[in-house]
Amino acid sequence: MIIRAVAVLAAVAVVGCFFIALAHALPGPDAVVVVVADPAVTPGQRWFVRVLGVDPPRRAPFVGKVNGTAVDAHGLAQIERSPALEIDGVVGAVPLVLHVEVPLVPPPPTSTSTRPLIKAGAALLPLSDGSLRATLLTPAPEPGGDVVVDVTSSVPFAAELMVGGVTRAMADDRAVFPLPDDARPGELVVVRLAESALPSARGRTFVAFVKGEGAPADLERLVPQPAQTPVVSPSFEIQQHRRRATAGETTQRWRQRLRLLDGVLLIVVAGLALGRGRRTPVAAVGAVVVVALLLLALDAVLAFVVA
Repeated sequence: MIIRAVAVLAAVAVVGCFFIALAHALPGPDAVVVVVADPAVTPGQRWFVRVLGVDPPRRAPFVGKVNGTAVDAHGLAQIERSPALEIDGVVGAVPLVLHVEVPLVPPPPTSTSTRPLIKAGAALLPLSDGSLRATLLTPAPEPGGDVVVDVTSSVPFAAELMVGGVTRAMADDRAVFPLPDDARPGELVVVRLAESALPSARGRTFVAFVKGEGAPADLERLVPQPAQTPVVSPSFEIQQHRRRATAGETTQRWRQRLRLLDGVLLIVVAGLALGRGRRTPVAAVGAVVVVALLLLALDAVLAFVVA
């Protein structure tokens, strides 16, 4: 009775292990994330990180945490500056874990000069008529004061504030930002408005200079480059490759466990067959052979799926 019970438990374990390995081996959804954060933000400054989910070919909401801090409905979180981002959540219904190294980099060397500005008009990219209209109301903001853009929009929009080439704030559906107290006179201030939080979204860029000596007087028709917070996440292809590699490693671990359980089950079945083999040796050997073939078939299925 004990050997029979062990045989039943071993068989159940084999079946369960097989289906777990099969679940990891089967191709999964290709959901990925776009992580936007400024590597030039230094420790002590507020670090805004936005995580946008993509379930190709369309957007999908990301629900989860960045370094333990939950993102809002727009995927935005404000955290302490760290050398890496730990993304943990779901895109749609797909679990997703991502580690992103974000080493500290210096701000653009021309971030306080007019020389890197291109005389290309206020619009960085064209907008459809009537979707987003905006006017910069503070061309010379003071440290500690507000940078104000009057916005009329028929669609939701995302906004970013860059000071001296460094992203100091992000927001959704508003364009009034307090200028940090450490802003220096004459430093370049950029407000980027876009029809969505995606880096490729159409939008408008406004520039100003912190009030004080050295601030240029003529701001007309100037567009700074770069004009938006950079993407720090790996490409879609790299993320998908990493996910498949991780799934393959997990599948192999469960496959090894399956083979171990296969051996246990064969030993137990052989023991049962040996106990009854004196009366029907042919049937006993046949039972062992059938079980062995079934176990080999399960392993072959996994090998086929993995390949």
